[in-house]
Amino acid sequence: MFIAKIISSSIWESHLADFFTRFNDCRREFELALAIHTAHATDDIKEMMLQEKAVFLMLQNLMSPEEAEMKERIKQKGGQERVLGSKKVLKELLGVEVRTAAKSGLSRGTGKTSDKNEIEDLWEDVHSGPLCDIQENMQTFAGKFDILQQQIDKDNQEMVCLLNQMK
Repeated sequence: MFIAKIISSSIWESHLADFFTRFNDCRREFELALAIHTAHATDDIKEMMLQEKAVFLMLQNLMSPEEAEMKERIKQKGGQERVLGSKKVLKELLGVEVRTAAKSGLSRGTGKTSDKNEIEDLWEDVHSGPLCDIQENMQTFAGKFDILQQQIDKDNQEMVCLLNQMK
């Protein structure tokens, strides 16, 4: 028995050395491919961020004269925080907006700055924030998401069945 182990050990040793060399080569190739993929992904992300930044800057500069005037009035009234903290200041700004809209021929509200409903609606709008809007939208579209998920699950099941039939 020892003779067989000793004789075949040299054969196995060369096979193991070949496997070890193959494994190292595959590992190096994999690491290179991973590094290339990571570099491409990083470049793609950088490019996408630059494009998004350009779009964001463009959208910031797309402000109508009325919006620019209102932005300046908000600044004159003490800034965004003061306006958000005072219904009185918000009411004044709403009156300015209504008068500006009337001058330009646009209909905006009732034209009465004392209209409680209009002021309350505006107060709620400026205090709701994007998270509330997102939550409302999620509730609205939850059914659509569920239907799409069911369709994807059904398609995946059909694909698995087809693959199993092909085996």
